[in-house]
Amino acid sequence: LRTIDNTGTITARAAAIVNGTFAPLDNNGQLARAIDLSAAGGPVNINNTGNGTIVGDIHLGAFGDTITTSGNTGTITSSITGNINFDNGANTLTVGSNSQVVGDLLLGNAGTLNITVASSGKLNATNNGLTSSGRPIPSGTARNITVTNLNVATGGELDLTLSNAYNLNVAGNAGPIIAATPTGIINFDPKSTLAINFGGFVTASNTNGGAAQFVVFDATSGNIHIADGAQVAASLENGVPFLFSGSVCAYGAGLTGFDACSGSNPIDPTHSDVVLNLTPKTATDLKLKGFAATMFDPVNAALAGDNLLGAAVIQAGV
Repeated sequence: LRTIDNTGTITARAAAIVNGTFAPLDNNGQLARAIDLSAAGGPVNINNTGNGTIVGDIHLGAFGDTITTSGNTGTITSSITGNINFDNGANTLTVGSNSQVVGDLLLGNAGTLNITVASSGKLNATNNGLTSSGRPIPSGTARNITVTNLNVATGGELDLTLSNAYNLNVAGNAGPIIAATPTGIINFDPKSTLAINFGGFVTASNTNGGAAQFVVFDATSGNIHIADGAQVAASLENGVPFLFSGSVCAYGAGLTGFDACSGSNPIDPTHSDVVLNLTPKTATDLKLKGFAATMFDPVNAALAGDNLLGAAVIQAGV
C-alpha cells in the first residue's frame, strides 16, 4: 500500500476504558498511529481531501513521500491532527485551501520537506526541538525542520512553536526552528500570516544578561522573501506573552521591514535570518514583593524543565 485517498475519517486513539468510558493515558508511552507506512517499498502519497479527517500519528518511510490536504469551499473541512514522521528523503507537504495540519513535522537527519500553505490553509507545526508526544525525539531525527522550500500564500497561515530548546544561549540547542537547504527559499506572500506559540518556558539569557535568541528562519543570504516584513515582525512581537519583553530583527539581504540585528550572525555570516529576542521579566519588572519575589527565579528555573507546565503558565500570563 503506497497510496491513500481519504475523504472520510481515519482515527487512532490510545486510551484506557474506565467504568465504560475512555480515559486518556498520561505516561507518554502510548502510541496512536493512524497510518504506519514506514515499511513501504517506495514513495507514499496521502491525499486527504473534501471532508477528510485524520486523527493520530503518521509514520512514513525514507523514499520521499507526499501528503496533500484540501477542503471544501467556505470553511476548513479537511484536517490532519497528529505528528507526521517523514523520515529521510525529499518529502512534500501541501496544505491546500480550507484545510489544516496540526502536529510535529519530523524528519530524519538526511530528510527535507517542501512545504506549501495555500490561501485559507493553516499549518500549525508543534515541534519543540526536544520531545514529541512527551517522549525524547528519536535517535536519527532532526530537531528542527529542514525545508527545500517553504511557501505561504496570501491568506495562508503558518504557526510555529517556541521552546527553550531553540534558544541559542542554551548549550546543545536545536538551532533554527526552520532551516532552508543551501538553495532553499522561504517565502511569505502579501497578507499571509505567521504566528508563534509557546511550547515551554524561556529562561536562559546570555552571560552578559542580554536577551535569549531564537532563529525563526534561516536560509542562504537573500533566500528569505517576506512581502510584509513589518507586519510579520509586528505579529511576532505582539505574540510575546506578558511575562516577557521581546523584539524582532533580521540579518542578511532582502529582509525589508525588519530592524537590522546588531552584532554578528549567530548561525552563519553568509545567511539571512529572522531572529526573535526574548527577555523574561524580573520580579522587579512585575513589581512582586515578599515571598512572591523570593520564589520568582527558582520557579522560573523549574518551569524551564517542564514544557507542558511552562507553556500553561505562559498562556495564563498572556
